[in-house]
Amino acid sequence: MIADRPRNKNGAAMDAELTPHFRPDAPARRVFIVFSTRDLPYARICIQGLLAHVVTPVVLHLIVDDADEVARMDAALALMEIRPAHRVRTIARTDIDTIAADRFAAYPHLMAFRDGHPCWRKITDPYLLSAPGDDIVILDPDLFFPNPFAFEPQPQTDILLMHQGPNCLFPPRAVRRAFDRGIAMADHVDIGVAYAPTSAYDLPWLDDLLGKLQVADFKRYMHIEAIVWAAMCMRSGGGYLDTSVWRCWQKGYLKRALMGLGVPGIRLLKQEPLADLKCLHVSGPSKYWVVTALDNGTLTYGNTLHDTATRTTPVVRFTRRKFDRLQRAKTLFYGLTGRSAAR
Repeated sequence: MIADRPRNKNGAAMDAELTPHFRPDAPARRVFIVFSTRDLPYARICIQGLLAHVVTPVVLHLIVDDADEVARMDAALALMEIRPAHRVRTIARTDIDTIAADRFAAYPHLMAFRDGHPCWRKITDPYLLSAPGDDIVILDPDLFFPNPFAFEPQPQTDILLMHQGPNCLFPPRAVRRAFDRGIAMADHVDIGVAYAPTSAYDLPWLDDLLGKLQVADFKRYMHIEAIVWAAMCMRSGGGYLDTSVWRCWQKGYLKRALMGLGVPGIRLLKQEPLADLKCLHVSGPSKYWVVTALDNGTLTYGNTLHDTATRTTPVVRFTRRKFDRLQRAKTLFYGLTGRSAAR
C-alpha cells in the first residue's frame, strides 16, 4: 500500500484494489494509450483501474508529447500501486519521430497524418512501436474499468472496435468526401478501444486512403481517426466488441435532453450496468463525472470477475442513404434547440 494514494472525501482510497484473480504467468498483452498529461485527472483513473483490474500481465506503453510530460507521467505512476509483473513504459512522441521518418519514408500522407491532430497518432504510433505479428491493444484515456477483467483474445487479421448506436464519423463534410471518393466505412464505430494487430495495417493502401481524404483539411477534428478506423475495418475485416461488457456511454438525444433539464450527470452515469462491464468508455462529460463520483464516494469499484472471452460480431457497412437521413434528423433537432448542426 502506498501511503499517499489519492483518497475520496470519506477517506477511502479512490484507486481500485489489486484483483486477487491475477495470473502472473499468463502471456503479457501489449497495450497503448496516446494522450497528454493534461488529461491526467481522468487518465489516471483509466491507467490505475487497468493495472489493478486486468487479470493478466500487460506491457503498457504510455505515449505522451515530450520529455516534460514523461517526467510528469512518471511522477504520477510513482503514486500508483503497480504489480511487478506489469511493465509500464512512458514514451515521448519525439522519441518515435525517428522511427516514423524511417518506416513511413515512402508514405508522405501517413507522415502528414501523424503530424495532424494528436489523437490521430493512436493509429500510427502503436504500429511504429511494434514488429510484424505483434499484438496491439489501443485504449483511450477516458475509460473506466470497474471490475476485474481479461482482454479479448488477439484477433489474427481483423480489427475489433467498440460499438455504439450512432457512430463517431465526423465532421460531416469529411464523411461526405469519403463517400464521394468511394471509401467504404463501417457504421457504429466507437474508438475507445481498438484491437488492431500489425497484420491489419496495409501501409500503401492506408497512405492512398489518407491522400483521398485530404486529412490536412481537418486537423482540428479528432474524429477523423474514427473515419480511418472505419475504413480499415472494411478493408481488412473487422468486428464489434460485445456491448454487454465493452460499453460506450452514449450521449444520445434522450441524455442530451435530460442534461438540458438539469438531471445530474452522476445520476445518468449510475444508470449504467457497471457490475456487468469489463470497460465503460466514459466519453464527453461523463469522464469528469467518474472523477467527481469517485472523489465523493458515490461511485465505487466492483468485484465481479469478467475473465472469459466474449462474442464479437461483424461490422456493418455505413451507407450514404443512412448518413443523409441522420444529417436531416440532426438538422431538425438542432433547429428545435436553436443551434446549428455541424457541417
